[in-house]
Amino acid sequence: MNIPLNIYVAYFEKGILNFGYVIAQNNNRLEVITETGNYVVLPESRIILQSKERYLEIEPYQALPNFINQVNLFEEQFQESDFHFLKEKECTLQEIATELNLQTDVQIFALFKYLHNHPKEIHCKKNKYRLKTPEEITQYQLQLQQQEEERQFLQDVNAFFSGAELSRESQHKLYNALPELQTAKKHKKLKELILSKYPLLKPEEAILEFRKFCGETPEYIDPVIANAGIPIGFSSLLIEEKLLPWKVTQPEAIAFSIDDESTKDFDDAISFTKDGSFWHLTLYVSSVSERLNLEGALFAEAKKRVSSLYTANAVIPLFPFNHSEQELSLKKDSVRPVLALNIWLDENLAIQHYELSRMNITISENYSFNEIDHQIEQEPFSTLYRLSKLLAEKRGANSFSEKERYYYYISAAEQGLEVKCVDTQSPARKIVEELMILYNSYLADYAVKNNIPVIYRNINQFEDPKDN
Repeated sequence: MNIPLNIYVAYFEKGILNFGYVIAQNNNRLEVITETGNYVVLPESRIILQSKERYLEIEPYQALPNFINQVNLFEEQFQESDFHFLKEKECTLQEIATELNLQTDVQIFALFKYLHNHPKEIHCKKNKYRLKTPEEITQYQLQLQQQEEERQFLQDVNAFFSGAELSRESQHKLYNALPELQTAKKHKKLKELILSKYPLLKPEEAILEFRKFCGETPEYIDPVIANAGIPIGFSSLLIEEKLLPWKVTQPEAIAFSIDDESTKDFDDAISFTKDGSFWHLTLYVSSVSERLNLEGALFAEAKKRVSSLYTANAVIPLFPFNHSEQELSLKKDSVRPVLALNIWLDENLAIQHYELSRMNITISENYSFNEIDHQIEQEPFSTLYRLSKLLAEKRGANSFSEKERYYYYISAAEQGLEVKCVDTQSPARKIVEELMILYNSYLADYAVKNNIPVIYRNINQFEDPKDN
């Protein structure tokens, strides 16, 4: 570039436009007097604009502020209307100067400063300028808003380390960001802030420590889960979000649920009655979607989590416990909205007809697997068990074998660790397993026939034919 001495230059320092005066040069590096009167050494590549004239200033420390003052005064004379020609074409700085009949260094520097100071209206790429479209202006304003929100968020988190409380919005944003720090290259500034507070820890250790510190991850969570980048805790904003009201009408059926002894969130229920020569089986699933605001934070969180996660020492639910174990749960003696699959079977338990409908039901009982296993010879459970065997046989499942019938796992409880035994051939488990497969199959069939976009899987499609 070979920049001469005794000229005025423009350069950026941390994104801020600065002017200076070159007093020395050595090996393509310039010694520059800055606006504050200090010296700075810059490579020539840092210079983005230089004066055409050389100024042999006797007192450069005084001359530079005078030059800058002239530039500022001239910049104030520009009007937005001066640049209407940039709406039709892109121009370089020199082409704009020619269009506006600007010739002196003060005028050129003032022009450059004006263009730089108006990023909302003026687009610059590869040293060419044009006016932004209305859409680009809107996008720029949105970016400014996001940057300000990010600045305020980081300021809030920094204050949180010193004992200040987080706002509901900042806490929600923080809880959303923390799992992503472990799984994606996002939230760089937040990560830098957290690491600066835990200088002796490795990055993954620092992030986990902060997740515990802010309450997003409880101390008792399995370390494997805690380090997997899975959302765990719920922000106050999610916990306090109100569910939508539902159409409360006279219950149309009475149903019962069958689930594990420790279950608190009941998703599905069953009713099974004799109707003349037919059996009437209805499977119910809690109608969660009608209780959610599709534009709300709770629905967005559910899409991210996909499903509840059951671990040895904790349940990480799809929704906050005050929702998943209360208003959305098919609890005993409650009336709840459900999506019902009505099935009519003949006396041989062959399916004759089905239909889907939205209903309100009363839950009469929340049975455990053990309770049903002890009543399996009684109706309606004996017939339900017989139906589950027929369904498994029909889909070619060898699920009633005695092979590997029991498995054990360790669970954390209030009184300490417990060894749990699961009977995979429990009649009650088989009833629930087969009926839920049936429900999902018919729901998928309905979705395909009615062009409803849902994610579903074909159970048989992924079975290994070599499995016995």
